[in-house]
Amino acid sequence: MQKQQLHPLSDKYLAEYEGHIILGKLIDESTGKNASYDEMAVPFVSFPGENIRLFAEKTSEDGSVQFFTKKVSGSKEAVSSLSGENADKYRVDIESPFILDHEKKQLPLLELDNNREKLLQRSMAVQVLYSYMNDSLN
Repeated sequence: MQKQQLHPLSDKYLAEYEGHIILGKLIDESTGKNASYDEMAVPFVSFPGENIRLFAEKTSEDGSVQFFTKKVSGSKEAVSSLSGENADKYRVDIESPFILDHEKKQLPLLELDNNREKLLQRSMAVQVLYSYMNDSLN
């Protein structure tokens, strides 16, 4: 049987251990195109409601922004905005939180062990283990 090659990990999709990572882009209002970094416009995202949460971040050189959030759960409305001297020149567009470009991969074939004796032995061992773990024998 031929082993399948593993692909190296990509930083395109980061694990969200501490909270949701919301991706966005800084857009120039006059052109409607991606804007480059502007230190005079600080983007932020907020979740209005009973427990208001506000997160501010810096934009990268290409105008992309990542908001690292905490304690945000459920279905909520998100509001993005900018503050600073040049805030009225730009807007922040939030990207979809769903992966849009799936890689088509062939799943490996499922192979079960045909060794009946080994499976029977393992099955009996588990049954004996569970019978001793119970408070009473049935």
